[in-house]
Amino acid sequence: MKFRVDQSVLLSGMEKVLSVVPQRTTFPILSNILIHAENGKVLLAGTDLDVSISTKIVSSISEEGGVTVSGKRIGEIVKELPPGEVQIEAQQNKVRVECGKGSYQLMGMEKEDYPELPSLNKKRAMKFNTEELHRSIDKTTLQSHWMRCAQLSQGLSGRSVPRRCVWWLPMVTDWPI
Repeated sequence: MKFRVDQSVLLSGMEKVLSVVPQRTTFPILSNILIHAENGKVLLAGTDLDVSISTKIVSSISEEGGVTVSGKRIGEIVKELPPGEVQIEAQQNKVRVECGKGSYQLMGMEKEDYPELPSLNKKRAMKFNTEELHRSIDKTTLQSHWMRCAQLSQGLSGRSVPRRCVWWLPMVTDWPI
């Protein structure tokens, strides 16, 4: 496997994937991330067996293939690289990361040893506008907060508080009963 990609693009993809990679685990392969290059894209994937994240980044691929490598180590290396083009090459589980004058070598593991990633059932997949999804979640959180405050107020004062007065709960609880 051999490919070239911009450092900022690679770092962005790695940060997403590394968010689920456990630091300590009973299965050493889980602390690795999967890097697989084919068809002009590089798949970066990580899992803790409960949650899996994968992302694809566009790159210039010279040689297709894949490997797994320590997520923590490659993440630290990519984070510290200067802006510019990064070349990653893997041969027989030896991974070389080069950028500018810097060159780093890491030991990897066979990609076949990595747990199989769950496949997405596209028939059941849904698309969301991210802004609408954020608003919906915020409204749900806010509604949940209102319900807890109303229950607390009713428990403290013995009175039912109208929904529009929920924000005045500290004053409501001070009223004489």
